Amino acid sequence: MSPSQKSKLRQCLEVLARDKGHQEAWSRLHRLLWPRVMSTTYRALGGLKDRAEDASQEVLFRLARYADFSRTRSVDEFLGYVRVVCDNVAADFLKELVHTTVPIDEGLDDKDQAPLTPANPEQLIISEDLLHTLEKSLGAEERQLLTLVREGYTDTEIASHFGWNYGNTGVKVYRLRIKLRKLLKIHRL
Repeated sequence: MSPSQKSKLRQCLEVLARDKGHQEAWSRLHRLLWPRVMSTTYRALGGLKDRAEDASQEVLFRLARYADFSRTRSVDEFLGYVRVVCDNVAADFLKELVHTTVPIDEGLDDKDQAPLTPANPEQLIISEDLLHTLEKSLGAEERQLLTLVREGYTDTEIASHFGWNYGNTGVKVYRLRIKLRKLLKIHRL
């Protein structure tokens, strides 16, 4: 992290120490930390990009929920704390991966690949039932978000569509993925 970025981060930490709900400081903190958090979780998760994005959102969520900015003495100390949170989140995700099956093409660029289809008609029916069950459990906005995600829109495009900021969009997509994972886990898929 460059000296100017550390200076900006120190300012964010000072503001958050006084007011943990300061939106501008959270936005700056997100922009400053995202590349570091994403690269750390990406490496820890063996290059699984989607999982690393989810893990990175979880790191930022945990920082928002648990970080005590009034106790932070220096930027380097805070970055060390962020590293520990990244490691813990990655470990949690790896534990989850041990009990799940990962498609062979996950983490690869999907642009050149045909969409995956179920191996047989029975799997197709099960997939459609699960999707229908998930859609019934979602509100109107979440159903629209699911549609955009399924159609391959980027977080930036989704944010623009809904009028959200980028960070808020990432959190909402992450939460939608968590709901889907829970549903798949319930059905043992």
